[in-house]
Amino acid sequence: MKRKNHEVAGYGDESKGHEAPIVDVTVPEAATTAPAGARVVRARRFETDWTDVTVVETLVSRPLITEFDWDEAAIAFLRDCVVDFPTLHPSEAAEAATLLEQAVAGATEFTTPPRLRGKNIKPYERHVLGGFGGVLYPSINHSPVARVLRLLYHTIMVRHFAPAVCKHMRKPEWRGKKDVYFRSMWDRAMLRDADAKVTPESWHRDGGESNVAHAVRLGGWIALQTAGGQPQQLVCVPGSSLWRVIDCGFGKVSKDTLRPLEARKKVHRVKIGRCVVFDETIVHCVQRSPAARKAKGAPPPAPQVRIFIASELSCEPPPSEELETIHKQLLEGAVLPLKSGQRPRGYPAMYWCYPRLREYLHLAAERLQPVMREKRHLASKGVDLTTPFQMEPPSLVAQGVAPPPYTAAEIDAFVKPVKLPLGQEQGTSVETKVQSTD
Repeated sequence: MKRKNHEVAGYGDESKGHEAPIVDVTVPEAATTAPAGARVVRARRFETDWTDVTVVETLVSRPLITEFDWDEAAIAFLRDCVVDFPTLHPSEAAEAATLLEQAVAGATEFTTPPRLRGKNIKPYERHVLGGFGGVLYPSINHSPVARVLRLLYHTIMVRHFAPAVCKHMRKPEWRGKKDVYFRSMWDRAMLRDADAKVTPESWHRDGGESNVAHAVRLGGWIALQTAGGQPQQLVCVPGSSLWRVIDCGFGKVSKDTLRPLEARKKVHRVKIGRCVVFDETIVHCVQRSPAARKAKGAPPPAPQVRIFIASELSCEPPPSEELETIHKQLLEGAVLPLKSGQRPRGYPAMYWCYPRLREYLHLAAERLQPVMREKRHLASKGVDLTTPFQMEPPSLVAQGVAPPPYTAAEIDAFVKPVKLPLGQEQGTSVETKVQSTD
């Protein structure tokens, strides 16, 4: 009999009864090598071989995953539009976070690597970060550990969570359909220095480039590291989703719509090692976060690390041209568009508006390889500045770097949608409550 797991709401202790895979390997030399002057995160022996995506089969076969109550999680998700579930043991999450830091230290795009830890770090020194702390540069986003984490998410979704959602979900546009298509969508790694202040975002819904009533897009992330091991947070209004793709990109919620919802807001805490998944149209925001404090003389706190994830459920397959483009971009090690269709930014647009921040951009460009720089013209001042690419930096192939050795399984996660059966037991299904748009 399957053991009941009551951690759907994000509480419980996954450290009990965990069976960690024993794969005794060392960190690969490429992951610990960095240009002269780099601060290299100290290499150590890992239990999990993050250089080989076949380790995913070991990770998903443990009681941590197989004995979780996925039906309960799916019902909670359809009720609240957000849920989190176990993905990694906290020690494995720490290993993945360390390897992502090492990928930053050895990033091919830099002559002088970014600083993720240290005193008085300047914005141009941590320039590896793009919008919301999401990494822009290809060598980090296509690193072995990032690829393993994306395939792990895809495998859990296909085998466990997405089938449970399809079993219980009744969506009007899916009536008469026997199955739907599931596919993973691209997103970035995030490494945000602990002493960085987070810019707030107003209450909003995420969206796409057009209205698509027959599709549901999911966002979220796998929490890998925070200072002190504290849970990461999503501030949202449970049950406020539209359950369809809307044409907005960043859809700010009006005061009239928000007023009756704000009393229901919740801080959803995501423990390290867990994956949070939410319907992208749930009303959510980013609250202003003060810089992390530390005692005088104490070592700098660890950066907050996560890998953003995204996926789609649709009763119609995506256009073949879109899938062919994604396939080509993966093989080249390019920066892919986000699920919204938006191109990720290398730095906030506001950096171009203020002299001091423009100077930061110029200093950041000096730390990059020449192929990673672009010239921008400031018409109001009549000057040209050399800056990092704001969008779409050159792919690994365009940089003259060996492309990532993607396996068929990794590529298929993005370009071969998986058919999942819809539940026929209408009495046990959960009707998704659609909120009105502005």
